[in-house]
Amino acid sequence: MSEPRDRARALLAAGVRVLDPASTFVGEDVVVEPGAVLRPFSMLEGHTTVRAGAEVGPFVRLVNVEVGPGALILDHCLLRDSVVEAGASVGPFRYVAIYNDSATSPADALICWFDYGSAITLLDGESFTIDFDVTNGLFQLS
Repeated sequence: MSEPRDRARALLAAGVRVLDPASTFVGEDVVVEPGAVLRPFSMLEGHTTVRAGAEVGPFVRLVNVEVGPGALILDHCLLRDSVVEAGASVGPFRYVAIYNDSATSPADALICWFDYGSAITLLDGESFTIDFDVTNGLFQLS
């Protein structure tokens, strides 16, 4: 079993751009593909996978997260048990609040919220998909 910071140095040697191995924590079960970028003070824990071309950090904590190819996880984000699609961008310092505004619901029936910043406004013809897997407790936005 290697130390998390030793793993960061090993990833650097394997083709991952680790900008500051001394401040980067990579857990034993984490997979980071060559070509990914880990910025300073990134913590990757649990069964996290970061695909080639993805960029993480700085000051990011990922726990059991799948980061797709070319995705960006920007400054000061905490993600748990999540999937970030290829090419997607998360952060910095933002939130989303989702309300059920149908005629059958109360006026402000909050469905959920998570840290993702300013308001999201959809124009006519645009869509926002919410997939909630009740069995596994997963919530995915796309």
